[in-house]
Amino acid sequence: MLVAYRRFWALLGASAVSMSWGLIICAVAMPLTVKFGATRAMNLSACGLGIIASLGVAVAAGIMPDEGFAMVAAWIEDNLIACIVGCIVVSLVAYGASCVASVAIYERKDI
Repeated sequence: MLVAYRRFWALLGASAVSMSWGLIICAVAMPLTVKFGATRAMNLSACGLGIIASLGVAVAAGIMPDEGFAMVAAWIEDNLIACIVGCIVVSLVAYGASCVASVAIYERKDI
């Protein structure tokens, strides 16, 4: 029973974090869509996020030794609920800021 309980919470946490990252992707794409149109914005956001993520991993792998990654993984495991809540809060704040930026861009646009 305990194993099923832990699996449920692990699945729930992974789902929440995945949805948070999806919301961040939408938060990046929304102002670009308002500014440049849907097709160009999707190309820009996909390429931009891919490049930023790749560079981030490459820089982290070059700077941080393997023990550092193990320490980060252990810290996340020890503070899992805080990390999940943090991901949710950061994604909601990013989405709110994106909505504000999109409205500001739309107000300045000539229609």
